[in-house]
Amino acid sequence: MTPDQLFKRWVHRALVLFAVLFIYFLGADLWMPVSTHSRVMHPVVRVAPEVGGQITAVHVINNQPVQQGDVLFTLDKQAYQLAVTKAELAVKAAVKTNQQLDASIITAKASVAAATANVNELSKEQKRLSRLLANRNIGQQQYDQIHASYLAALAVLEEAKSKENQATVERGLKGDQNLLLKQAENNLADAKLALYYTDVRAKVDGIITNLQLVPGNYASAGAPVAAVVSNEADIIAD
Repeated sequence: MTPDQLFKRWVHRALVLFAVLFIYFLGADLWMPVSTHSRVMHPVVRVAPEVGGQITAVHVINNQPVQQGDVLFTLDKQAYQLAVTKAELAVKAAVKTNQQLDASIITAKASVAAATANVNELSKEQKRLSRLLANRNIGQQQYDQIHASYLAALAVLEEAKSKENQATVERGLKGDQNLLLKQAENNLADAKLALYYTDVRAKVDGIITNLQLVPGNYASAGAPVAAVVSNEADIIAD
């Protein structure tokens, strides 16, 4: 093999080696990057109560690991329990009111039926006396009396219909669509949710930090009182 051929062979091998190394370092940079300047970032989740109240118990200490849903501290529940009890009574009152309105509607319907029957009866009697008056078999006074009774019966019928309509409107729809009952049930749900929020829980898994609470302190709704450093990490590298 001549020197030129030997040199050419070494050049080819060097080029192949260079291509292999280039591909290796390119792949390593894409899939296994290396940097001397990097940081590990942990998201910090601020802990703030949804409702305000005096702190009655603190269940954790600084730098303690916590899991999502763990109770960190508890607020005074008394006022919120009273609100739940009041809302429950309001629901019972709404049910009772609806029952009373149902009874009123039944009574009003019966009154309408009785007034309608009376109007029909007096209408027939008025027509009969009208024929007798035309034949001069009765006096005008007798006819006027039955006519006045007929007009009074019509007024009673209209009043009965008005009472039935009023009771029906106040009662509203039945079941879950009843406005009075639905409002009371929504208020009860809100009161129960507020009571649930008196136990302030961790939103994520992590480490509790910056906790400076003791029983007796007042925690305002939405005001951060601690933080949880999340276990999830983000790597930032140049």
